[in-house]
Amino acid sequence: MSKKWTRRSALGLIGSGAGLLTWGTGGFTEVQGDRDVSLNTRPDPNGLVGFNDDDGSVSGCPEDWIELFDLVNNFGDSMSVDDVTITSASGNLTTGDLNNIDYPSSIGSNSTGTVTGEISGNANVGSGQISFEIDVSQNDVSTTLDRTVDVTIKTEVIKAFTTTGSDTWNVPSDVANVDVLVVGGGGGGAAHTGYDSAGGGGGGAGGVVFAADYDVPEGGTVDLTVGGGGDGKNESAPVTGENGESSTFAQLEAKGGGGGNLTGGNGDQSANDGGSGGGGRQNPPGAATQPGTNAGVSRAVDFGNDGAKNSTDNGGGGGGGAGEEPADINGNDGGAGGDGVVEAVIDGETYVFADIFGTQYGENNGGNVYFAGGGGGGGDGTGLGGNGGARGNGGLGGGGSGASDRDSIVAEDGIQNTGGGGGGGASGPSGEPGGDGGSGVVLLNYCTSNPPTSTPSPTPSAEVQVDSTSSLDGGQANSFDLDHTMTSGSDQAIYVFLQLMDTSSSKDAASVSYAGDNLTEIGNFDGGDIRVQVFRKLAPAIGENEVVVNLDGSSENKVGIGVIGFDNVNQSTPEGAISTNSGQGSDATITGISTEGGDLVVDVIGRDKTGGSPGSDQTEQWAAVAESDKQAKGSTKDDSGSVDMSWSFNGGKFTHVAFNINSV
Repeated sequence: MSKKWTRRSALGLIGSGAGLLTWGTGGFTEVQGDRDVSLNTRPDPNGLVGFNDDDGSVSGCPEDWIELFDLVNNFGDSMSVDDVTITSASGNLTTGDLNNIDYPSSIGSNSTGTVTGEISGNANVGSGQISFEIDVSQNDVSTTLDRTVDVTIKTEVIKAFTTTGSDTWNVPSDVANVDVLVVGGGGGGAAHTGYDSAGGGGGGAGGVVFAADYDVPEGGTVDLTVGGGGDGKNESAPVTGENGESSTFAQLEAKGGGGGNLTGGNGDQSANDGGSGGGGRQNPPGAATQPGTNAGVSRAVDFGNDGAKNSTDNGGGGGGGAGEEPADINGNDGGAGGDGVVEAVIDGETYVFADIFGTQYGENNGGNVYFAGGGGGGGDGTGLGGNGGARGNGGLGGGGSGASDRDSIVAEDGIQNTGGGGGGGASGPSGEPGGDGGSGVVLLNYCTSNPPTSTPSPTPSAEVQVDSTSSLDGGQANSFDLDHTMTSGSDQAIYVFLQLMDTSSSKDAASVSYAGDNLTEIGNFDGGDIRVQVFRKLAPAIGENEVVVNLDGSSENKVGIGVIGFDNVNQSTPEGAISTNSGQGSDATITGISTEGGDLVVDVIGRDKTGGSPGSDQTEQWAAVAESDKQAKGSTKDDSGSVDMSWSFNGGKFTHVAFNINSV
């Protein structure tokens, strides 16, 4: 049986030798035997059968296992424990608030055995008394005892610190220990776009430390720091991305990830060491410095791995992930970043982060929540007649994927508050800079009778809202710019939608930026006659700033541009799966987009004609003309469950793209 033991003050006192934290009444209610017997029936440890007594109370959260009381056997022989049952409950408690009562089948002479129980997952917060009957026997004598225990059921709180910089946590007066996850900022990727041909190393993930039952001062304060991600670099080789910043919680430290590297020759500069090491390119990768950082802290475990390198002078190696060391590579393609970490094992007990901290934080992949994935390496460039290489994928846990000059794909930043490393950049005619590392995070789980008035919840707490829109009738060129204004809001994201009339991949948008920051391409869809590209930037700059779209090289294309800013977007998993449809006719429909409460569905339709009306309950947000008779439009729909997005129009060819934007 897997048991989630209470990690609260009661357990802390038990561990310090204070004994069982129970008090109440106890004694024999019945003694039976088939011969004359004489038993001392006092309910204290010195009786033949007794209880360990101490002033205090048992407490925990729903689904915690708690120690209820100790049975003491002072017989000269082993004693059998035949049954333990709940007989009544008082106060705010019911007999159903405890289940799965567990006890030893026998207790040796002059020994004790502990009776435990699991607080029901449906138990309400409150306190009271729960009474038990305990049947024990020894040889021909059977005895029934009663016991009443004070129990307090508390509220489980998940608290997140996500803003970079120093902070202080005011510890509730009834909290003595916490489960804590500390993640350092990820390292930045490297690039030298002035090279003809080269791929940069991905940034190493931030270090990770998890501590169970970590002591905190009841009613006191704890100082902490959330580390920022390191900047990606684009400089003359040798160049190395910046290391991420360390995150701390009291004495716990999670080191920043190492920056990825790109050299001008074989072996003249290593990638940076860090929490996890940065990736290299035919030069030593960075080493992991996180392991052993918190070795002196009880019930704490560190995570970090070395980066990888390319044995040839081509693509960049992947950055190390907290849960995996990436494989070295040999060839033009960039290497994958190492995956992050999803759980910790301490003293034989497995702590699954999704169970402890929910799924709102980190990168959710099939119900597993990963932290601190390494950045993928950049693919080799296409200069000097080379064929170029594909990007390396970022590691699970927020690692950014690398760039590809061959495929005109930019390097991705690490996801914020995951500690993911930034993707490596790519050199060549369409070279791309290295991506920035993602910021770190500090997460707490604790039980309290006095929860904060506003507690971060792993379930959606705010609806996605449209913050602002803009559009541009681009016409034919190879570079476009338009102004867009983001107002002040929470958990923001900006999406840029492009309609391109020439579907040749050599005429794609090579880069899109807002306020000088590169956006991440999340979709590139060729409908045969019309191409649609979608780019996204999390946490964009506030105020009026410039959106700049640059096409591949000197190629020109006919482009229509739409921009939407959103508030209350999940910063770890911003969108769901992207659906597409293309063809020719008088209507276009995408069905079955999966959403939850608070989400918002967005779509874009590119056409070789103008006009068109959105479907039922859709709100048209923008329209842009690529050329005189060819127009793109975008809409949103606030709904939950399985959502359809549709358009009706006067015939012609189209490419239709739709996806769900996840709420915080």
